[in-house]
Amino acid sequence: MERRRDKALFDLISFGGFLIIVGLTFFLYPEIPSEIKALFETLSEQRKFIPSPYLSTAAAIFFTMLGILNFLTAGMRLVAGWPWQKLLNDTSWGIALVFLGYLLWLYSEGTISGWLVWPTFLIVAGILVAVNGLIRYYYAPR
Repeated sequence: MERRRDKALFDLISFGGFLIIVGLTFFLYPEIPSEIKALFETLSEQRKFIPSPYLSTAAAIFFTMLGILNFLTAGMRLVAGWPWQKLLNDTSWGIALVFLGYLLWLYSEGTISGWLVWPTFLIVAGILVAVNGLIRYYYAPR
């Protein structure tokens, strides 16, 4: 019963953090709705998906903050004595989301092309999933 209450508490904290991040992103980048509209207009007219640097920067900040939230959640779970598997999961997601934010930031700055963002992210996410699986297998009770 106690674990169920802890899970509900962490779910509420995570959801509250997510809402704060969404609110902060729209506060920092108030033109997001018009930029998304322009993106879809470009997509329908030119058949090209080309997000503006403004939208890419907003997405970079959003995903970076989500990654940081995952690290904070992992830290809270560590203090609360949760199993290491959940900590590993939160930390892996944190790494993946911060890395995605970094890639989007590089794209918004014109440092890398849009064609490199998703394949690079998928490679890193695949490595994280594989390492996560190996750690779980190695440390699983026998």
